Amino acid sequence: MKWYEADKRRLLLEHEKVKSKYPQFKLDIYKDCLAWEGEIHFDSKDKEFIPLKVRIICDDSYPISPPKVFPIEPKIPDKLWGHEWHRWEEGNICYVNPKNWNINYYIVDIISKVQVWYINFLLYAFKEIDKMPDIGIANIPDKGGD
Repeated sequence: MKWYEADKRRLLLEHEKVKSKYPQFKLDIYKDCLAWEGEIHFDSKDKEFIPLKVRIICDDSYPISPPKVFPIEPKIPDKLWGHEWHRWEEGNICYVNPKNWNINYYIVDIISKVQVWYINFLLYAFKEIDKMPDIGIANIPDKGGD
């Protein structure tokens, strides 16, 4: 039995939470697992950023174990993995330290964490910061000027 068959209330709550905050995310089955797919958007005064399309895969161990989040578009080069980029070798995003995973996290929380990851990823990729922080959004150093 799948987790979402055993805990239909949780599935309903997950769906309500995601739809209320991130209506662009769709729920489906992917490789025999429940999966959410959608785009991460954020606004910036300085630049226009391409949305990050992701797939969040909840295997049979969810919610005991965190789901895997894979970027779909734009394609992130395979060589950009490891702690430096907060990505696992398989290509999925490290949005929470596995030892800090909490069974009370919901998919809506994960989408928010992936949004923070994407902001940090872009800041690091464009050399606006020296390293991606382990927690939260990076502080952008003041480069002086006016």
